[in-house]
Amino acid sequence: MKNGIKEWTLNASSADYFEEQKKVKFKNPDVTLFLGDGKKVMLKAEQGVLFTDSNDIEVEGHVIVTHKNYRLLADKMFYNNKKRIIFSKTHVKIMGDAFNLEADSMSHDLKTDRAVFEGMVTGVLSEKITF
Repeated sequence: MKNGIKEWTLNASSADYFEEQKKVKFKNPDVTLFLGDGKKVMLKAEQGVLFTDSNDIEVEGHVIVTHKNYRLLADKMFYNNKKRIIFSKTHVKIMGDAFNLEADSMSHDLKTDRAVFEGMVTGVLSEKITF
């Protein structure tokens, strides 16, 4: 919660708290990130870590991100709580109704709902795509 507004929730099949390291390790984390317009970004993975001093989150292992009509696949994703950005420094694939893209890295600013893909960006756009 920030200023009385829920920013994210996290559910998992199990959790281990490491107080001295200021982190919680999760199995099968399911993270919901709430956007200002009421929409959501969902992150699912095999494992994850919540850093309790910053509320930053790292997930890895068959990461699936869903938002609107898009689905993104990656090996690892990070959530920066202070900046409200999710990002991956590893290869990503994103699929939507009107396109398929791949890139070496990506970031998505949750405040502006703007995504940036970098490094060897390739893909296919359909005539149905609108900008």
